[in-house]
Amino acid sequence: MFLCYYFFIVIGSPGCSGVKMLTRKYLFDKMNEQHSLSINEKIKDLENYLLVCYGDTEEHKNMIKKKFSYFKCDLIKRWSRAHRILENFLADNNSWLEGTFEIPVDTNQRPGRPTKSFTESSERTKRTNTEGVRASVDEEVIVLAAQVILKTEEKRNASTVLKDITNSSASASDCKNRHSKSKEIEPLTPLQALTMFVEADLTRRQYEIIRATNKRFYPHYELLLKAKEDCYPPKESLRVTSTCAEGNLQSLLDHTVTRLSLFLEEVLLTLDAVERNSLLLICKWGCDSSQQAQFK
Repeated sequence: MFLCYYFFIVIGSPGCSGVKMLTRKYLFDKMNEQHSLSINEKIKDLENYLLVCYGDTEEHKNMIKKKFSYFKCDLIKRWSRAHRILENFLADNNSWLEGTFEIPVDTNQRPGRPTKSFTESSERTKRTNTEGVRASVDEEVIVLAAQVILKTEEKRNASTVLKDITNSSASASDCKNRHSKSKEIEPLTPLQALTMFVEADLTRRQYEIIRATNKRFYPHYELLLKAKEDCYPPKESLRVTSTCAEGNLQSLLDHTVTRLSLFLEEVLLTLDAVERNSLLLICKWGCDSSQQAQFK
């Protein structure tokens, strides 16, 4: 039967650096929590774990790396002698596992929850921390200091906006309204909703259930039908009888170009007049699941 050894802590005198001592058995068990990895990968993960948990400073990280390199070499030698069999390793290295691994710690740190930076603090904490500044420094000085700092950090637009909204109540109201509108989610256009409808292979019933969750965001189903009709060539260019169905080729090509232009509008607007006049439509014809030879 093998005993399980737990880690314990030894702290230095107040104001000095101390050490945390972990048993090698604790480290070995921690390493074996990763069952699917090789021994080298387990050792690497264990080293990263120690660096993340106890590497408070670069000095501590370097010390941990140095001490861990000795532990690593010793462990690999003993693991090889045990022919990489866990039972043999534990039986042969029981005394070695009772030994300890020292980790440097900073005893000057205050106990309890670690201190957060100002950015990570909550709004309430930020207000508390800035209470002294707000009480002793005039508002104009704080605003001017913020403007200067934004400029020095190459955030000139933000500095200009801050100056405008503090000098004019109208500008402040306008900025607030634009910010509120920007946070509103724009509803889907009928074409966007149709795209979702087709790609998700929805039925009308399924779409109506989805739309019921947010009727403002999803357009009415009838608008999807209208958008679908817009994808077809004009009705006057088609002729369907009991014996044939035919369509005007030029009308089909014109409609194709129109739809492509709508889809690529942002790209086309970047072209100059010469480039737009030199655009060429390349087409390929075919008949799916039909005998094509007779139409050649």
